[in-house]
Amino acid sequence: MNATITLYKSISPVLLEHLLKVDWRYFISESAEQKLFTPKLHRPFAEMLARQIEVANHYAGYVVMFDVQQQFMRQYNVTSVAYEEYEEYLIPIDDLDCLNEAIVGRVELVSCFSSMEQLAS
Repeated sequence: MNATITLYKSISPVLLEHLLKVDWRYFISESAEQKLFTPKLHRPFAEMLARQIEVANHYAGYVVMFDVQQQFMRQYNVTSVAYEEYEEYLIPIDDLDCLNEAIVGRVELVSCFSSMEQLAS
């Protein structure tokens, strides 16, 4: 069996709706301006972004987890925003279809955040 790597991505309610419609099979670009697809290597980093960006922009944010063939990911470098736990891949949006083909199994929802949580605290 091919080795896989587990990646995480913070997503908006719009992308969550898309994933539900396609049975958790593949990602789409969220806008015409999107140049990169940036999956994270660590769940806490994706969760921080879901809370800080997606909730701020959409009142809700989500984190999904998915496995990708490790062989496919070897063509991309891991970059770090500041610390090791902030590692991510910068995948050109033109390669998104190829990435989708390299996903093993289904995308899985692992975290949900909303602006209501901020009101409660």
